[in-house]
Amino acid sequence: MDCRICGKELKREKEIAGGVHSICLARETKKDKPKGKPSGNEFSGKMATIIIPTTDEQDPNYVFVAVQGRTFQIMRDTEVEVPVEIVEALNNAVETQFISKKIKNANGEYVPYLEPRNVKRFPLQVIKT
Repeated sequence: MDCRICGKELKREKEIAGGVHSICLARETKKDKPKGKPSGNEFSGKMATIIIPTTDEQDPNYVFVAVQGRTFQIMRDTEVEVPVEIVEALNNAVETQFISKKIKNANGEYVPYLEPRNVKRFPLQVIKT
């Protein structure tokens, strides 16, 4: 049996089962990717200026955001220019908070109840788009 990549004869049992030399497979996986812009993974190029305020003393000085394989570390309380896709990701980041209420049950007694509400994880101010 011959290797599917180089065409030379396969001698090891493991290589025969896979139909390829292990060295040929390693070379194939290390081949350089085509240069230029990757399709479908680029930002639009539109930018926005934002401020992410500090909301709690325990908040770190920055917000970490990852979109389409790219990561951004955005400083809080500072005007920062970011791609609009980052603004969209920040607007889509929500967390559920629970508000304690009392409701009347079937017996007419008031019992505690936690009402869920979705709120923005990062309240941000868009200065300019």
